[in-house]
Parts: sequence; structure tokens; C-alpha cells
Amino acid sequence: MSRARWAMLSFTDSKVAVREVVARPSKRLSSWEFLEGAEKDRALKAELDSQRAKAQKEQQESINER
Repeated sequence: MSRARWAMLSFTDSKVAVREVVARPSKRLSSWEFLEGAEKDRALKAELDSQRAKAQKEQQESINER
């Protein structure tokens, strides 16, 4: 996305994830810093997956109650 000259489109299902990515510093990272960031990304993804599964379960329960 850093190469965009006139426009850029992004599609996401998570505003939280986009905010995290946009807020990251753009400096070059050492391998240790990169791995630390990757671990945080995995934790964020796990949390987002959990929230998505919970929302789907609630939606399914709502449908079944009708």
C-alpha cells in the first residue's frame, strides 16, 4: 500500500485490525522486533476469530429462536 500514487482501496471486516496496522511505525525492524510484532498479530487474529465465532453463534441462536 505504500506504493499507491493516486488512490488506494482497502476492504476489511475488522476496523480494529485496520487501526492496528495503520498505527504501526514504518521504521525497519530487526528480526526480533519483527517476531514480537508477529506474535502480537497472532494474538489479535485469535481475538478477532473468537469475536467472529461468538457473533456467528449468537446470530444462529437468534435464527433458531424464530
